[in-house]
Amino acid sequence: MNNKIREKLKLLTTKPGVYIMKDIDGVVIYVGKAKNLKNRVSQYFRNSPKQSKVQAMVDNVDDFEYFIATSEMDALALESNLIKKYQPFYNILLKDGKQFPYIKIDLKMPYPRLEIVRKVKKDGAKYFGPYFAGLDAREIVKTINSAFKIRSCTLKITDTSMAKRECLNYSMGLCSAPCTKKISKEDYRKEIDRIINFLNGNDDEIEKILTQKMQNASKNENFEQAIILRERLKMIDKLKKRVVANLPKNVDKDVFAYHFNGLSGVICAMIVRAGKILGVINYPCLDAEFEEGQTLFNFLTQYYKNVLPASEIITSHTIPDQELLQDFLGKKINFIDNAHGINKRLLEMADENAEDYLEKHIEKERLKYNNTLGAVKSLKEKLNLKNMPMRMECYDISNISGTNKVCSMVVFKNGEASKKDYRSEYVSLREVCSEHY
Repeated sequence: MNNKIREKLKLLTTKPGVYIMKDIDGVVIYVGKAKNLKNRVSQYFRNSPKQSKVQAMVDNVDDFEYFIATSEMDALALESNLIKKYQPFYNILLKDGKQFPYIKIDLKMPYPRLEIVRKVKKDGAKYFGPYFAGLDAREIVKTINSAFKIRSCTLKITDTSMAKRECLNYSMGLCSAPCTKKISKEDYRKEIDRIINFLNGNDDEIEKILTQKMQNASKNENFEQAIILRERLKMIDKLKKRVVANLPKNVDKDVFAYHFNGLSGVICAMIVRAGKILGVINYPCLDAEFEEGQTLFNFLTQYYKNVLPASEIITSHTIPDQELLQDFLGKKINFIDNAHGINKRLLEMADENAEDYLEKHIEKERLKYNNTLGAVKSLKEKLNLKNMPMRMECYDISNISGTNKVCSMVVFKNGEASKKDYRSEYVSLREVCSEHY
């Protein structure tokens, strides 16, 4: 600990807020929040044994800053924004683009339809999912459309609107033509209720409908249609195989197991909806927190930006500040950290997945570090640079016989390609550079 840090620790306040740790090059390497800034930040620099992941971060700290917040909720929001801004190496970083698909049914519409969306809104509609790990939301929607006669078009249908004629789907027996009022609103709603019943975990009715349709198509020698329906039945069978024994069909759970070896860690997320395991996914993470429960807390605040939380969350470690997390998610949640029975089985399954992932991918993560941030540090030393080149831009100009000039720019951040910043313009190099500097 240098004198600069020692003097700043004396001036720390006991109020809640956010702190950011910087390395010798001024690069932000960690962002955290605290109920009591003085106690929390001082904890990092005490001469006491620390976990390897925490000590590795502290060894690289040359300076820190802090921001006072009026409440813990404000501190949590500020922390989230700063992590997104600085992308610190020792924070959990989930890609914003990782958004799983949901099936949406807006019951406020006179004649609802099925939509596949990747953002859940508080609009009163019903959302089913998320679907991943071998379950394709598009295939599920196709399976539903094969069994129930609901519309798949985007027409704005009202109680008074009337289309000129029915579309081809009506002639093929795939739609009940609400656009021309061939079906009443009440009867159409019954079809929607049957679909909701299926998405809630009751597969028997749709399986009988598709089986009957397949047999009829085969009898009529419509073998192409029979093959399509057979594939739809395979989707139903895939869903049925994901049923958790002794778990009611109306149960939704999210299970999170954190497994770490002192330096690297993995969080396994298991999604259970309507008594079925919809998917299991592993997230490698590096988070310089003292407690495992706080690491899970930090993970959940990012994870649930793109995923609708279940009413019951099972975790391998106790989550601190559970009321704060509930307020942040905007939903009443039952947290379970001392699992028994079926919950314990689900947690053990998630932990086994996390442990297996960590064993197989730890070498891959080490190579990634050496090829990204490690390579940037090496480049700084070899070129005797004052600061680490955290952002690098490379330009190239091509032309045909001195005409049709094209300038391209590629960008690397923290040693990784940032393709969203790539540019290609039919202008001179000077014009491209002046746009960025």
